Amino acid sequence: MFIDYICEADCQKMPYSKYKPSLLLKPFVDFYYIWEKDEILETPLSISSTANNYCVMLFNYGDKYCLYNRLYKGEALPKNFLSGLSTSPFRLQLFGKVNMMGIVFKGTAFQDLFHIPAPVDFLDERIDLETIIGYNATVINDQLAEALDDLERLTIIENFLFDRIKHANLKTHPIDQAVDMIMTRKGMIKVDNVAEKMNLSSRQFRRCFTKRVGIGPKYFARIKRFNFVNLCLSKNPELKWMEFVSDGGYFDQSHFIKDYLEFSGKSPIRFLQRNTGYLQEIINNNKRATVHTKT
Repeated sequence: MFIDYICEADCQKMPYSKYKPSLLLKPFVDFYYIWEKDEILETPLSISSTANNYCVMLFNYGDKYCLYNRLYKGEALPKNFLSGLSTSPFRLQLFGKVNMMGIVFKGTAFQDLFHIPAPVDFLDERIDLETIIGYNATVINDQLAEALDDLERLTIIENFLFDRIKHANLKTHPIDQAVDMIMTRKGMIKVDNVAEKMNLSSRQFRRCFTKRVGIGPKYFARIKRFNFVNLCLSKNPELKWMEFVSDGGYFDQSHFIKDYLEFSGKSPIRFLQRNTGYLQEIINNNKRATVHTKT
């Protein structure tokens, strides 16, 4: 769905804009995205996505849509929700009017801004935002729907996040540093080396990481590595995936194919054939704008 991992639109192109956060919010937010389509969809739009390492807060001010993953079998999602890490591929089915904005959080530090369930309890989940931020979810949704342009929408969202920071009890958590380290190294780092840098035994590190993130560090790194390799191959179709196995840190070709099947639901050849052109379309339309919001 995002530039850092790949999605595919089976029916039509979906306008997509991506924005960087203000400086103060960079420790918590990776980026924002806005999906908007002027025309009403005459037929359902199917969008498939890979597993990914991100938690997302989404405000949908268009028509409701459905989710298919290991937990959902086509149920309509809440208008506003928080999604946990996606440990497996998923598919969205969009209808009618498509207007939504997402906050893609960076790592795990954002957890200190909200009262959220234990991360293990919302893996692959979509939790109604009203259970987390109350009536503010509806207020923000209404404001986004009435906003005249993307800049106004970004200002609304950043003011909301600034207010959360102002009232949060922020702490430095060692696992947040470990998550950042794995993400920065694109998942291509030995977990024992990360544990050593955190001054923890391997067993302690796995336990603390799983409690904070919801999955173990090796699994988390595998997802990140897969998405990095997949993105590189999708952006550079001249590369041959078989030659990329060792460069991507895979032990052998079978492990590489296993990750593709597990995290995308498709073989490398099939996935890359379907998604290279669509990714380029997203990149060509990608917008990067820093928003300066009054605090």
